[in-house]
Amino acid sequence: MNKKSLIKTLIITGANGIICSVVCEKALENGFRVAAFDLQTDELEKIKKKYPEELLIHACDIRVKHEIELGLSKVLDKWHSIDGLFNNAAWKGSNSQDFFKPFEDWSLESWRDILSVNLDAVMLIDQIIGSYMANVQG
Repeated sequence: MNKKSLIKTLIITGANGIICSVVCEKALENGFRVAAFDLQTDELEKIKKKYPEELLIHACDIRVKHEIELGLSKVLDKWHSIDGLFNNAAWKGSNSQDFFKPFEDWSLESWRDILSVNLDAVMLIDQIIGSYMANVQG
């Protein structure tokens, strides 16, 4: 069996973060093609120098449905398939100082800001990419 037939495409959300940038690099080292979704891309740009063809960076806000749909289109245009999703984006909110306060001191605005990524965006990613994968792969 040739190695090309084993290549799988993986979408990783939160791909620029501390954990997922390492996950991206390890997946690439092990022969995966990786579509990296994140609002920030500085760590991903460093990785792309080593894997220019195998890493697709999609700078996006995963709280915005059409930005996720655009990312899905980019992945399918480039590689024609998606074999896995590692939906690991997480956020401490616009004001990271609030995140480290005692929970009782959080404002409702900070709570909603954090949940917009850590809950709402997870649902959107799963709806859009997960449903695509379910419909194609069964």
